[in-house]
Amino acid sequence: MKKYPAVVAAVLFGGVFAAPLFGASSAYFLTRPPSARAAALGDAFGAIEDDVSGVKYNPGSLSTLTHRQLAVMYNKGFADDTHANVTGGMPFKSGVAGFSLDYYDAGSLEFFDSAWNEKTVSAERNFALGVSYGRKLSFCGREINAGATLKYVSSTLVEYKTATAIAADFGALYSFENAPVTCGLSFLNIGTPLKYISEGDPLPASARLSGRYQFENYFVITDASYLIFDKVVVPSVGVEYALKNIAALRCGYKFNSDVEGLSFGVGSRVKNFGINYSFGLNKILGNSHLISITMYFPR
Repeated sequence: MKKYPAVVAAVLFGGVFAAPLFGASSAYFLTRPPSARAAALGDAFGAIEDDVSGVKYNPGSLSTLTHRQLAVMYNKGFADDTHANVTGGMPFKSGVAGFSLDYYDAGSLEFFDSAWNEKTVSAERNFALGVSYGRKLSFCGREINAGATLKYVSSTLVEYKTATAIAADFGALYSFENAPVTCGLSFLNIGTPLKYISEGDPLPASARLSGRYQFENYFVITDASYLIFDKVVVPSVGVEYALKNIAALRCGYKFNSDVEGLSFGVGSRVKNFGINYSFGLNKILGNSHLISITMYFPR
């Protein structure tokens, strides 16, 4: 926790925090993994089925849920920052409904005001609340899993300026009948900019193409995410190996990223309870450890 005089703090608040942390867009927390499983696979998660956390990468995956699910993730960063995510999905007769809450707190900051009084404020506090819907559609005689998410995004800087935005995600997932291949296409964080003072900062909008090939005991998954405002492609690849339905070992890598790189993880499910852990080699902010749990509720 650092201390700054008022003038320096104003420069920091108006420049560093209000400006995008990575790339040309703001609200970086919208791109962070919602579960340890996704993080362990290097963020290659757009073609995952029957995992409620996949809705953040491809809303079309929501319609593949076979049971009600509730996933919870909490991460305390090395710099006093906090990231938490809660995602739920419930199948019903005409589709699958879902919700998500993404929360990020950058920690506290101490500074001196113009009268040299010491103050402590929250550096940055963000959240996104989303509602989702997915269902199976018939297209040219083939079944496609389609879905959409509507999100409300709020970001507050140093307890002083708050900006809000509305965004939407769209996605589709298709599994081939005669091959163990699943493909996905999604468009994420398409919406209004976050406007703190005068000029707005765009959300991290992206287009994501995904593919997964299922072998007997493991699968390989790849994603290619095009960051629309940064005009860059970020590929990622992951492998998950199942150990006799007892545990799963995972490894992933995210290319062309200034932050993430190599990641590992392990997970296990016992009846209606699953727990996952991931370890990521972070290029800037230090290595990350994520733990998430998923609860499954039979119909």
